[in-house]
Amino acid sequence: MAGANAYNRPRPAGQGALMVTGVVEYRLARKVLLTGLGLGIVRREEVCDAHPELLRAAGYFGTARQDEPCPVCHSRTLREVAYVFSPALRGKSGRAWRRAELERLKGRRGIYRCFIVEVCTGCRWNHLVRSFYMGRGLVSREQERARG
Repeated sequence: MAGANAYNRPRPAGQGALMVTGVVEYRLARKVLLTGLGLGIVRREEVCDAHPELLRAAGYFGTARQDEPCPVCHSRTLREVAYVFSPALRGKSGRAWRRAELERLKGRRGIYRCFIVEVCTGCRWNHLVRSFYMGRGLVSREQERARG
């Protein structure tokens, strides 16, 4: 799978691994936006407008993208940050998560919606890269006990 990484690599549920389903890639939208930028249809200020909180989250929680530079300024300051939403998370729903924290969700009951955003901390480029569902699903306590 091209572009597979720790966030979107599905693994069999029987191995107790993070199960990822319903992956939506936003590569085409990204390509259209960058083409518009290159043609002068879209201004740089329109795409390099990351909110200060997003920049802060990318710097603190984000993972550096070693495989490619920023598509706008070509610097090596491109990072990916994950946001997770779920009623099961209560007060932690909607905040940025580190990759290691996402791995810990694999053993928890519930369904978690994850959004991966790429952010350049240099020029403030930001774009939704992918979204997906993860988690063990809605499992009753009895089913959990039966699994061991």
